[in-house]
Amino acid sequence: SNSNSNSNSNSNSNSSSSVLIIPKLVTGLKCWHLRPSCSFYPKRNFENVLESIPDKARVIFGFGEIDCREGILVAVAQNKYKDLAEGISVNVEVYIEALEEVVMAKNITAYVHPIVPVLDPTRETVKAFNKQLKRRVEASKFLTFLDFFDALLTEDGKDFNPKYALDGTHMSPSYAHLLEEALNKVW
Repeated sequence: SNSNSNSNSNSNSNSSSSVLIIPKLVTGLKCWHLRPSCSFYPKRNFENVLESIPDKARVIFGFGEIDCREGILVAVAQNKYKDLAEGISVNVEVYIEALEEVVMAKNITAYVHPIVPVLDPTRETVKAFNKQLKRRVEASKFLTFLDFFDALLTEDGKDFNPKYALDGTHMSPSYAHLLEEALNKVW
């Protein structure tokens, strides 16, 4: 999903003004779908949603969970990548290039939400993806990583922090303070 936010405050200000976040849902989108040659429906939905976001908006992008849950692992099993690391690297690059294009086209300020580590079977893949994603976003002139992934894990870094659990598949809105703190650091 991605979210559009607008406020009356200066985007570089750390004032205590309120910001309205307007969800703009794109279901079923994998990072892999964002490659230029793809015409699969979720990419078209993404493009349609982008049209509804005004130029110069601040936008939070949060994609990659489906890639970690099925896309990359299936592609590795089918020998489309030599290993998980290569699959992650290719998918992160597709994602970053697509987001940078959007930033330049719409003159938006883009924030990248870490992939959430809710599911036990995919947590190690999610950790590896987020590590690569963070590194690549930090190297970008156009994107900002919302750096709170470690807080979503237990202290030992092995499990999903139960205080953010909802139903075993989704994350509870109780994590919103982490998002708020991360945004306050970069706005």
